[in-house]
Amino acid sequence: MEAQLRGARGGMGRRRMIGAGVGVAVMLVALFADYLTGAPRALGRAQIALALIGLAIAIIAIAGRRTPELYRGAALLLLNTIVILAAAELAAGLILQRWTPNRSAPPQLSQARYFATVPWGARFWREFSESGPQRYEPYALWRHRKFQGSLLQVAADGERRTPGAKCTPGALTVFVLGGSVAWGLGLPDSLTIPAFMQSELAQRRATDVCVRNLAELAYVSTQEIITLVRELQKGHVPQIVVFFDGANDPYATYRFGQPGAHFDQEDIAAKVEGRQQVSGARLWLRSSKLYQLVAAVAKPKAPTQQRRDAVRRDSTGVAEEVIQVYLRNEEVVWGLARQYGFTPYFFWQPMIYSSHKTLTADEKRVLSLRDEAYRDVFLSTYGLAKGMRADSNFRYLGDLFDAVSEPIFVDAVHLTQEGNAITARRIVAVLDSAAASRRRSAPR
Repeated sequence: MEAQLRGARGGMGRRRMIGAGVGVAVMLVALFADYLTGAPRALGRAQIALALIGLAIAIIAIAGRRTPELYRGAALLLLNTIVILAAAELAAGLILQRWTPNRSAPPQLSQARYFATVPWGARFWREFSESGPQRYEPYALWRHRKFQGSLLQVAADGERRTPGAKCTPGALTVFVLGGSVAWGLGLPDSLTIPAFMQSELAQRRATDVCVRNLAELAYVSTQEIITLVRELQKGHVPQIVVFFDGANDPYATYRFGQPGAHFDQEDIAAKVEGRQQVSGARLWLRSSKLYQLVAAVAKPKAPTQQRRDAVRRDSTGVAEEVIQVYLRNEEVVWGLARQYGFTPYFFWQPMIYSSHKTLTADEKRVLSLRDEAYRDVFLSTYGLAKGMRADSNFRYLGDLFDAVSEPIFVDAVHLTQEGNAITARRIVAVLDSAAASRRRSAPR
């Protein structure tokens, strides 16, 4: 009898060992499937589920008759863990809503008080949110998606609508290139700088006028040249090209520590180079509020911040490099202009740091939120830009609003509709003056 009992126990032991081995094998296959198949190394949901199944098989095999008891204990422990983590996640979410580790950062543009004073403010930002994320654009990296709203309309090619534009054969065609200020962030289609230019030019020209808004959010001058080249490749040749720059080039340099940089440079580089790819369980973990709160509190100074500190220490040298990139970009544009027969104009945009206007209460509040390093780089760059040769094709507009007392700046660079109207009138006046000068100098 004892021999039979020992044999039965031995058989059970062997079955447990086999079961545990199978469970461990399933776990190992799940965890190391990426290495076995050559797939990208990311612990996906299917792998996690398979690993848990393997773990369950191993535990049941080892526990044997004690499985129900262990199950009850594990279930109770798991339930308590879920309740604690859910409570912690809820608390972390509430804390993140009411607290940010960088209290000196300015609020988002959409939160500016100006938009509460205009009837279309809330509706614009609702439509802007509905327009969704930008799409990939070859070479220029990003562009707006097609969108049809009452205040915001974007064509399939990413071009924002200019009300009143008559793009007929023989029309005076003007391309406007720039960043978010030229694009008109925060303002309806009818109140952008290109829209005001369309209205002004239409009143002064006997022919049809076609002003095209080819600006895009966060574009630097190099991306604008790429956009122009892409239009020329399509056979779209304008008579006039207006570049409206000044803020994005130095800011991208300030943020990424490299003259000629574009926005989001580090994120895009990481994707191209396969660095810092996050997927599967790690992606889920990073999406949790608890993880985000811990990361916000414990985040060390990143290399980007270290470069930003270096930029602050040498704002004059950085400004010189920014201007050199800008001047070389001008040379590229002039080469295209001679080849295709259009006339380029370059306008250095206003910003609150360069302006000596009488500030309103809201503008003073904007100025009080300034980042000192950010301000130093801009002041150095704008100082050099102001000293650049002003001719019929380059104009420094950093002091455009010095004699204006009404509200102009919504934040450091974005303008009210009055600011856009004044800017457009100045641009059109320069275009008219240059055209008149060419007519006077033309041989008779």
